[in-house]
Amino acid sequence: MKKYPKTMGKIQELMDNGVYPGFSVAFIEGEEVEKIVEGTLTKGDNGKPVEDGLFYDLASVTKAFVTSTLLVQMVEKKEIDLDQSITKWFLNADERVTLRHLITHTSGLWGYIENRNELTSDALIEALSILPVTETFHHTVKYTDTGFVLAGIILEKEFGKPIADLFDERIARPLKLTASYGPLPSEDCVPTAYEERRGKLLQGEVHDPKANILQRRCGSAGLFATLDDCITLVQLYLNDGKLGEFEYCSAEMMQSLLKDWTPTRQAGRSLGWDMDRVGEQIWLRHTGFTGTTVLMNLRTKQGMILLTNRIHQYEDTPSYNRLREELIQIYEHEA
Repeated sequence: MKKYPKTMGKIQELMDNGVYPGFSVAFIEGEEVEKIVEGTLTKGDNGKPVEDGLFYDLASVTKAFVTSTLLVQMVEKKEIDLDQSITKWFLNADERVTLRHLITHTSGLWGYIENRNELTSDALIEALSILPVTETFHHTVKYTDTGFVLAGIILEKEFGKPIADLFDERIARPLKLTASYGPLPSEDCVPTAYEERRGKLLQGEVHDPKANILQRRCGSAGLFATLDDCITLVQLYLNDGKLGEFEYCSAEMMQSLLKDWTPTRQAGRSLGWDMDRVGEQIWLRHTGFTGTTVLMNLRTKQGMILLTNRIHQYEDTPSYNRLREELIQIYEHEA
C-alpha cells in the first residue's frame, strides 16, 4: 500500500504541538486499509493511550454519514423530492426554500434564536424553520447546521421515525456497524471536552448543543462511531454503493455525487458533501467541529479518515480550521 509520509508527518506534528492529544487515522486504497492509532485520550502525562475501537463524537460528519447517505438512496428510489418546498413539512417556512437548498447549504436561512439552548426540541425546530431568508439564498453556499437539522426532521415526518432509526435500519444494521447516536458508556468513548455549561467532561454524550436537545432526531450531529465504522461507510461510497452482499444504491447514483447538486449547479457542493478539485480529480470531504475529517475520491478509490478530540485541548476553532486545511491539502496532493 502507498505510504503517506508528508500527511503522517503533519498529523504527528499537530499532535506534538498540542492540537490534539491523540488520533486514529485510516488510509484506504481500494481493498487495502492502513490504520494508525497513537497518542493519549487526554492531555498531560497521565493520559491513557488511545486504543482502536473507541467511539468518537463525529459532530458534523453526521451530516455526511447519516443524512446525506440516507438521501442518496431515497433520491434514487424517488422516495423524496429534493425540489419540494419545505412548506410541505413546515407550514410557516418561506415557500421558496426547498429540501435541495437545505442539504446544499444554499437556503440562506440565518439568524439569532434567543435562548436556543434552553428550547424544547419542537420549539427549536419551529424557530429554525421560520428563520429569515438572507441575500445568499439560492446562489451561494453558506455552511450552517440549520439545513441539516430541518432535513433530519423532514425525513422523520416523511418516514414516521427519527433519523437515527432510519440510519439504523437502512445503513447501520445491514453493514453491521457499531455506530449509533448516544449516549454511550463513557468507558467506550474518547472524551470530547469539558463542557462549562453542563459542568462536566463529555464522554459518550453529544457535544453539539442542538444535537443535545434533539438527540435521535438530529440530522446535523449526534453520531458516535469507531474508526472501523467510518472505514466501512467510506468503503460503501468507494465501492459504488455495494459492499459484500449489501447493495445500497446503484453505481450511477454514487458517481453522480461528483457533480454539483446545488440549485444553480454552479455553487460547488455535492449532495451533502463538499467538493475539492485537485487537477482532474474531485475529492468529496466533510469535517466535524470535534476534530473529525473524512476525505474520499470515488474515481481513484482512495480515502482518509482522521478522528481526534481536538476541542479537549485546542479551542481556537479558526486556527484549527486553518491547520486542518493544510493537512487536507497535503493529503490530497500526496494521494
